Amino acid sequence: MKPVSFLLIAFLLTSLGFGTACGQSLLPKKSSLGAGSAQQPEKPPVQLSTRIECEADRRTAYLIVAAKIPPGGYLYSLTQPGPSATKLEIAMNDGFQVAGAFRPQQAPHVEGDPGADDRIETHHGDIEFHLPILITHGTNPEDLVIDVRINGQFCQDNQCHLIQDRVLSAKLQRFRLPEHTARVAVPVNR
Repeated sequence: MKPVSFLLIAFLLTSLGFGTACGQSLLPKKSSLGAGSAQQPEKPPVQLSTRIECEADRRTAYLIVAAKIPPGGYLYSLTQPGPSATKLEIAMNDGFQVAGAFRPQQAPHVEGDPGADDRIETHHGDIEFHLPILITHGTNPEDLVIDVRINGQFCQDNQCHLIQDRVLSAKLQRFRLPEHTARVAVPVNR
């Protein structure tokens, strides 16, 4: 079999979620074709961050995971069928309770039939995923720390990068003022 044919078959299998037992790409690390080095487990060029924003009642809050996606790049959605979906897992502690599910700030771009398993759902540009939480009575919001494990896949310029077990710690960044008072957030002094 010609090397180009092997690379094409390997790329297609990897794109469909088939790989080695360890989830590694079937493709070589560097392709002589200059593209198609899919799913390299390295730090992707997408910038990820986390924070907590708390309402003035000091109990209602939001855990926010933000992704700054470079131009031409995309991150798969939380609801993308298959192994490429972005997955956000939180480490529970006594300082809070989950009050909903992670929701993206903007709906993903969907290609294909929205109900089909072969659809592609992606986020472009800057995106935030919000998780409503309730801060436990007796917990100071300024002391709350929540660890978030991030897994997924970022793609740009025909290359995809796995985001594998990135753990970020979210801390209180600001209090939100009531909407009737002002639409300004008050930063937390640390």
